[in-house]
Amino acid sequence: MKNILYILCIIPLLIGCGDRATDTLQNLAQDEAQLKSELQEMRDSIEHTWDHVNQIISENLPIDMPAREKENMLKVRNARLIRMFQSFDALEPDIKKTVDSAEAFDNIMSQRIVKIRRQLEEIEEEKYRLSQPSD
Repeated sequence: MKNILYILCIIPLLIGCGDRATDTLQNLAQDEAQLKSELQEMRDSIEHTWDHVNQIISENLPIDMPAREKENMLKVRNARLIRMFQSFDALEPDIKKTVDSAEAFDNIMSQRIVKIRRQLEEIEEEKYRLSQPSD
């Protein structure tokens, strides 16, 4: 939201700089919106993946597992931490593979998120550069 207000405030200043700067700023705004949308889609996808994994784990935990341990295990959305629970060893190999797959997916998404955040930083730098008076 702050970025959108920033863009709206700077557009009138750039009108005097010519159409090229305005076009560039509009393109940057579109790129930024697209990247932010991608980030949200990735977050949603990660959340959905862990919801699914936790549902599978919940359905397959030992019946005699202490309720507090079960509750704590199902709150975790990190494969390494899930593996630390003693009950994890009692899970079927297919369920363990599901946790492994979620971990691999998480790693891929993390790398993509880092790249997108870098791109967003570059856009911010370019917007700042455009907002500075030319010499």
